[in-house]
Amino acid sequence: MTLYPRVLTVHDRFAIVGNGFHGWADLNHIFLADRQCLVIAASPVSLEVLPWPHIPVGPTTLRVSVDGHDVRPIPVTAVLLDFSGPADVPTAGADGKLILRIHGTTEPLAVEVRNGSPRIIQLLRGNLQRLGTSGGEQNIAPVQLKFLASGDYTITARLVPADSGNPQRRD
Repeated sequence: MTLYPRVLTVHDRFAIVGNGFHGWADLNHIFLADRQCLVIAASPVSLEVLPWPHIPVGPTTLRVSVDGHDVRPIPVTAVLLDFSGPADVPTAGADGKLILRIHGTTEPLAVEVRNGSPRIIQLLRGNLQRLGTSGGEQNIAPVQLKFLASGDYTITARLVPADSGNPQRRD
């Protein structure tokens, strides 16, 4: 049995759990959209993988090759998470909204948004929050915020694995 993400982001690492992997990271070969990924950690039962930077978004395949043994291609969806915000420079005390857009799927997804600049902005529902995207062509999640001070700020988003953190099974 192998566990892997059904949907993964093109800029974030992901895990593959199973058996038969090599303990040396460079002896495991993972391909996403036929482009080799970087295995950043490995054990005989799991791999941590970083996609190649230019993976196309949308439906694709994940392929695992260890010691010349190839697993048949696994269907996955590669997505890009992208924020857009106010066009004007906000002033301290102003309310605002960021839009998190998911590119590569019309499926609603669970995401975690984290505020990396709590002295500059405050997310109105907490500096760490889980949201669901709308699904459909737009596939967005609005993030309400308040500007506490002027300056650059950092907001990050990542996918929350489906089914309370359990990746999809493959038997």
